[in-house]
Amino acid sequence: MPQSWRGVLPCADCEGIETSLFLEKDGTWVMNERYLGAREEPSSFASYGTWARTADKLVLTDSKGEKSYYRAKGDALEMLDREGNPIESQFNYTLEPAQSSLPMTPMTLRGMYFYMADAATFTDCATGKTFHGSE
Repeated sequence: MPQSWRGVLPCADCEGIETSLFLEKDGTWVMNERYLGAREEPSSFASYGTWARTADKLVLTDSKGEKSYYRAKGDALEMLDREGNPIESQFNYTLEPAQSSLPMTPMTLRGMYFYMADAATFTDCATGKTFHGSE
């Protein structure tokens, strides 16, 4: 399976949500969503968390503990509903494989910051990833 996907998902009050999903080998993910035709700023949002595969689904757990579900459809990913079931709709809920770089959209992280002897580290609560002050 590819490690990044992109597509425009349906939106109730805008033209669509341009969505990019990036899966990292360490079990973490980053998603960038840009609301097309949105009247309010900011219109771009980034989220992140951990991912896991089940027999037939990809389960994304965000930094607040909320889950979203996708299933493989060839090389593409199809978004599922909140219970992990297919969405019955005429609209397209598919993300296609893409060769993209991680988004540069700012996002809030929650974790533990530790500084000692001119060395800083930050450990993210949602993913357990540790970042050093030089990164």
